[in-house]
Amino acid sequence: MTAKKGARYDWAAVERDYRTGQYSNRELSRLHGPSEGAIRKRATDHGWQRDLSEQIRQRVREKTTLAVTKEVARADSDELIIEQAAEAGAEVIRGHQRLLRKAKGLAETLMQRLEEQLEKGTMTVQLKSGEAAEIDVPLDYAGKTLGNATMALERVVKMERQSYGLDAEDKDSIGKTLKELLAEVAPGVEE
Repeated sequence: MTAKKGARYDWAAVERDYRTGQYSNRELSRLHGPSEGAIRKRATDHGWQRDLSEQIRQRVREKTTLAVTKEVARADSDELIIEQAAEAGAEVIRGHQRLLRKAKGLAETLMQRLEEQLEKGTMTVQLKSGEAAEIDVPLDYAGKTLGNATMALERVVKMERQSYGLDAEDKDSIGKTLKELLAEVAPGVEE
């Protein structure tokens, strides 16, 4: 009976996905059917290794730089090489910026919807029977929604600032170290 149970799963596919290192055992269980324990046991028994993830990351890096490399290879001057490489990088950043604007808009919409619900004091929910019902806005729902929207906005704003280069990365922008300040106030005095 055990052989029949094991035979119903595509263990080759499970092993392939396991070895990529991109899925947890829980995700593999959800994707392919066997329990997490069965996957763990099979991986141990057959010596599966999650050793392909670095090779996959390296190949992704190669593929993403391949188009840039082809364009730059046609360039015949330093200025053209710089311009083409910069344009490829800028296009990636512009793509990120577009996605960030969408994410920011979704977070703002969520906060606006929550604000409307709180002003009204009620919200419409669907009951198990399929009917709609008006209920008071639960405070835990409001708190969780506000917390999630705030965290999302915080992340988006941080990433947006990074993508536009608004946050200085050099040491001078964050101020002087304690040692530097002490040297200014009391020159010659060592710690």
